[in-house]
Amino acid sequence: MAGTSNGLAAVLGLRLEQGRFLSSFDRHATYVVVGARVARDLGRPGTPLQLGDRLPIEGYLFEVIGIAASLAPNPLIPVAADESVFVPIEGMRRLRPAPEIGSVIARTRDTPELNAAAAALKTYLDGMARGREAEVQVPQQLLDGLTRQANTFAYLLAGLGGISLLVGGVGVMNVMLMNVAERRREIGIRMALGARASDIRNLFLMEAATLSIAGAVLGAGVGLAAAYAFVRLSGWPFTLAPLSLPLGMSSSLVVGLFFGLHPALAAARLQPVQALRDD
Repeated sequence: MAGTSNGLAAVLGLRLEQGRFLSSFDRHATYVVVGARVARDLGRPGTPLQLGDRLPIEGYLFEVIGIAASLAPNPLIPVAADESVFVPIEGMRRLRPAPEIGSVIARTRDTPELNAAAAALKTYLDGMARGREAEVQVPQQLLDGLTRQANTFAYLLAGLGGISLLVGGVGVMNVMLMNVAERRREIGIRMALGARASDIRNLFLMEAATLSIAGAVLGAGVGLAAAYAFVRLSGWPFTLAPLSLPLGMSSSLVVGLFFGLHPALAAARLQPVQALRDD
């Protein structure tokens, strides 16, 4: 139940499917405008509320003069339009012994002067409600705070991703160094048969790239499956950034090549005679 003035529809951007919104002439009338969900829930099975229907509220019969269209909920606005029944603010005296104004929703067109407008509104409300202090919340400030938190979280995830890439790169380098140590005789035979140092280097770089891409594909598959399962269980919509997979795999490939370069150069610098002596 929300007592309001005729300007609320314009402030919220509320559209009406049927009828009209409250006007300044309805101050003392028993009229209501109902939200989309209220119209469905309070109507007869299969038939929502219609214009002219009457709702019994606290011993009074209120006539439905408007049915609002569905409006997406906004956590920054203290009114859930779909679940509200709007009555003239003066009519709240019929329903409450001592009604009080809990919140005032204001809208400004001058965005650059938003803080100045908020300060002026606070001064005005403090003067209207003597003995009480009004608190003015600017949604833009809340959004800016949420943006800063999101950026901080993004930096944290980027740092964790960088550490993961570093650990994965060190793992690739260790595996490749062990591979070179175990295949010294094979490297010597290849060189004795005419393989150049660049051929040996490219061979081990290709193996490092293959190892990195295989890990990237496996990690991407597990990550996508886990994210999809979490989103489905949470009831959220699943969206995937188009560049996330290509960028992730490209980063994995670059890191694998970078950390695989040292083992590849070490293998390319081996002397054939020294490598062939290893059993």
